[in-house]
Amino acid sequence: DYNNIEVIVVDDGSTDDSRIIIEKFGNEIVPIIQSNKGHIAATNTGFERSTGELITFLDADDYLFSYMCSEVINLFDDSVAKVHYKLMEIDKTGKHLGCLPSNDIELSKGNEVYKKVIDGTYQTSLGNIYNKKLISELFPLPKIKVRSEHNYLNTIPPDSYLNPRVPFFGGVKAINKALAVYRKHGENFGATVNPYKSFYKRRRYLTKAKVDTEFLLKKSIELGIKCDKEIRFMRYELLRLRLISFRIDKDHPWQMDNRLYLIYLAIKNLKYPPKTSVFHNFYYILWIIYFYYLYTYLLL
Repeated sequence: DYNNIEVIVVDDGSTDDSRIIIEKFGNEIVPIIQSNKGHIAATNTGFERSTGELITFLDADDYLFSYMCSEVINLFDDSVAKVHYKLMEIDKTGKHLGCLPSNDIELSKGNEVYKKVIDGTYQTSLGNIYNKKLISELFPLPKIKVRSEHNYLNTIPPDSYLNPRVPFFGGVKAINKALAVYRKHGENFGATVNPYKSFYKRRRYLTKAKVDTEFLLKKSIELGIKCDKEIRFMRYELLRLRLISFRIDKDHPWQMDNRLYLIYLAIKNLKYPPKTSVFHNFYYILWIIYFYYLYTYLLL
């Protein structure tokens, strides 16, 4: 229901009938046909070719609700770097699986959301529309490889890379309802591969945490804000992956890690949200013990 749009379709070396479908749209879209260069390259190509003031990236798995643009357009001004919104998750049959993030989570908003990124309380979504001018400094996106092998999980996805960085370039506004659909169908590897079992998925999470930390430490020094060097691991999900990596991965990224330091991190983690009750903290400690000893023992 908002007509002032430009649809850019990047065909990144598809081997199915995508090109035939693209041709049927004629002048309604801007087609870009290129050899297979990967997700990051396709995103950079689309960003470079776009002429609009606002831009959003839509993967082939997903779709936008018809009112998405009209919902977000009035929230933008020259100081707003992005508007984020929630996603409705569905399976391959269209069954509603829930909201991403869940309904009990309020997305962060304000002119100084970067402070929430630094202190670890930032709540965001993969549903984003950006102010192209304000985030242009972040492009072209770097192709950060997890390892040298060719693998879909070997690079950090665009929105995942942008999310902790964009708030440093302008304000953030939020819509706490779903304006798009994320389709989970068993073939979108980014969502279905278990990082506790997949070395590549685990390493992608940990590599992202490391490069995000480097960025946050640099920005915190520039802004004169204190930032914990382990802030990305003040969430037990990532710390569990780091524990597993320390126990079973031959080339663990943190070579200085040892058992005592990881136990220290687990205890230190208790003061950070969202763990707010004694029961939750006790539950968390049991998880750490389980993952450090029993789970990794079973994997070994």
